[in-house]
Parts: sequence; structure tokens; C-alpha cells
Amino acid sequence: MIRPFLFTIPLLLVGASNSFANELDITDATCSVSYINEVAQKEGLEKAQTLAENCIAEGYTDLKSQFSKAGDSLMDHYESAKNFINDKTDEYSEKAENIKKELMR
Repeated sequence: MIRPFLFTIPLLLVGASNSFANELDITDATCSVSYINEVAQKEGLEKAQTLAENCIAEGYTDLKSQFSKAGDSLMDHYESAKNFINDKTDEYSEKAENIKKELMR
């Protein structure tokens, strides 16, 4: 009877540390070194480590999102430039053909 209880304790501790990180809003203030240090002193190293991991993960997600947006913007500019060059190429080709026809008369 005691053995199943022993397995329950670690699961509760893991759930508590994850819920602690989920309770906090990940911001510049909560991800500062001084705040993480304060959490380590008041709440313990495990909670501070969880907070630091969540801050890093959130920063990675934010950075990934920024790179994705920059890539999309770059592709939009590339497509616009490509279309502009194609339009101008067609326009100048038509003008060259007209000049050639006039010269051949």
C-alpha cells in the first residue's frame, strides 16, 4: 500500500513545478537575472530553473517568429522586384520590336 503512494509524490512535485512556471507571465521583468535569482532564494532552485527554461523557450519561440516574419517580408520584396523586372523586360522588349520594325521599313 505504501509503494503506490511513493510514486505519487514525484508526480505531484513535477506538476507543481510546471504549474508554477505556467502561473507566471513570461515578460522581460520575470525573465531578468535578478528576478530569477529572487525566485531561487525564495522558492528554490527547481522553480528558478523551470522559470529560466521557460524564459529561454519563450525567447526562442519569439526569435523564431521574428525570423519567420523577416523571411516572409524578404520573399514579398523579392516577388515584387521580380514582377517589376519582368514587366519592364516585357515593356522594353516590345519597344525594341517596334524600333526594329520601323527600321526595317
